[in-house]
Amino acid sequence: GQTMAQALAACQKLVGGDFSVHQLSCHFLRGGDVSADIRFDCEVLSHGRSFSAIAVRASQEGAPILAMTASFQRAERGLEHQDGLGPLARGLPAPEDLPTLADRFAPHLAKVPPRLRQLYSAEANPLDLRPCEFVAPWDESVRAPRQAVWVRAKDPLPPGDEAVHQRLL
Repeated sequence: GQTMAQALAACQKLVGGDFSVHQLSCHFLRGGDVSADIRFDCEVLSHGRSFSAIAVRASQEGAPILAMTASFQRAERGLEHQDGLGPLARGLPAPEDLPTLADRFAPHLAKVPPRLRQLYSAEANPLDLRPCEFVAPWDESVRAPRQAVWVRAKDPLPPGDEAVHQRLL
């Protein structure tokens, strides 16, 4: 997620503050190395009055690790397409009624490889993640392709900086 957020930040610098991300498609091509620098090469595919599209290639040591295209839209009045039902109206539990992801993982940490355990600790994650249903990564049962997770930042975010909020998503 961090490489994707950094690629989005590179796009946002190109299009400027008048545009908000409206769609992105991301392909993780190979695993990255946390100890190596990442180079982000951006190409403006189109830039108009209302929409822009940017392609980004993230690479380490000359090999691509991520390819992303992002579409941006200038804020304008238009049609609204929200279904009107919030998550609580759909029968999902409220976030305060759910344990955090770290709390759900705590009894299972012995199953997680030691080098990955920190990823599932509460201290390592700046986000408070509360899945409505816990599905362990090692669970091989067949499930519907759907997941509901409450997400919020643990610390206050910069007010008025929509770009930061979008990168966190």
